[in-house]
Amino acid sequence: MNRNGNGKGNGKGNGATNGNGHGNGATNGNGHGPGAPHGNGNGTNGRAHRKRGLMEAVRPLLLRRWAGPILVVGGGGYIGTHVVEQLLAQGWRVRVLDRLLFGKAPLQDFFGNPRFELVEGDATDILKLIEAMQGASAVVHLAGLVGDPACAVDESFTRHANVFATRLIKKAAQSLGVRRFVFASSCSVYGINPAEVSETSEVNPVSLYARTKVESERELLSDADEDFCVTTLRFATVFGHSRRPRFDLVANLFTAQAVNDGRITLMGPSQWRPFVHVRDLARAIVAVLDADPERMRGQVFNVGDRRLNMTIGQLARLVQESVSRARRVEVVELPSKDLRNYAVSFEKIRRELGFEAETLMEAGIEEIVAEFTKGTYGHYRDAVYSNLAMTKRALSDFRRQTAHLYEPVVAAAGLRSRDGLGNGAGLAAPHVEHVLEADPEDRLVAGLGSAVVLL
Repeated sequence: MNRNGNGKGNGKGNGATNGNGHGNGATNGNGHGPGAPHGNGNGTNGRAHRKRGLMEAVRPLLLRRWAGPILVVGGGGYIGTHVVEQLLAQGWRVRVLDRLLFGKAPLQDFFGNPRFELVEGDATDILKLIEAMQGASAVVHLAGLVGDPACAVDESFTRHANVFATRLIKKAAQSLGVRRFVFASSCSVYGINPAEVSETSEVNPVSLYARTKVESERELLSDADEDFCVTTLRFATVFGHSRRPRFDLVANLFTAQAVNDGRITLMGPSQWRPFVHVRDLARAIVAVLDADPERMRGQVFNVGDRRLNMTIGQLARLVQESVSRARRVEVVELPSKDLRNYAVSFEKIRRELGFEAETLMEAGIEEIVAEFTKGTYGHYRDAVYSNLAMTKRALSDFRRQTAHLYEPVVAAAGLRSRDGLGNGAGLAAPHVEHVLEADPEDRLVAGLGSAVVLL
């Protein structure tokens, strides 16, 4: 029995008698659940809490049956395919907006599911974005350039894909009445920190990637209100198998090197990182969508597990020990220019959502080894497994197509002013004027309202 403080015995606070206990038998403090007579003044014998608990239990079931689809922006990616799989498995309708840089193969398992839809297109293509957003009940924003090396290739491309895309997706969601927004951020926003960091710690981004995440977080959280529930998830460093595999992630890369080369190249062995399996990230996203939006509004959660805080050197040794059962593996240390160093607290998400990792590092390593054994992957150095290599390939398309992405909304705004709904006057005229005078990225955001009206 936990008698003092934030009691959560048996995972739900059973028997908590003082403090912020949750569950059966909470008698003092902010108790929730049956038998909480003094919890926030809600009814004798906690009846109001019992009713609230029932509604919270059935709410996800009702939403899954009657609500519009969950729009997963970037649903064809490394994390997105796991999110789609878990949402479908739990009865949600799912719509994916993805430019399919890696083709349709990562999504092929879902095409036969009547609750799955695919809109092929870029998140910054205004017409595709509006098509995908129509009727959605929530947005999970996973799209963008991920990782320091990929983001360092071209700053304009990175800001377009990460910051501007977030602004545009937010504006589309608000314009079309989508009330829930889950944003994928990163623990890399903490940068260099000698002490364990939590959601209340100061951010200290040391890379362009991390800076774009901080800027996007602020863009979204500034608009979080009773009509727009934004939740930011700061992901730990991801590992594990996916339908869209990656070998530019350190745990996956070390495993691939050990299996294929018998040699792990280790840089910065003393640097701390938090890790989390890709399936567990998807579980966290689903948990947020299932939760009461009032509890999730404006919240930031680190997503990971304290058991998976480790140094890069410790990770290399785990991989070496696992793969050495089948072949000899050596670890070679090289100097590192990467200054990031941070261990992260995941107490908030454990406390608020009951989230803990189900897949620890050893199991994730074994999973990758098994997939190599089955012949699932090509050579791990192939460009398709690297965000950096694929970003370089996509850059020329970005430079050629960026101007084209701005044309539909400018034309739409002009049409709105001449279509007989005001003949250039009224509500449409200020939008057109602003669209034509603003910078290209601002034109898209400012003109979005006109495009929504037309479409």
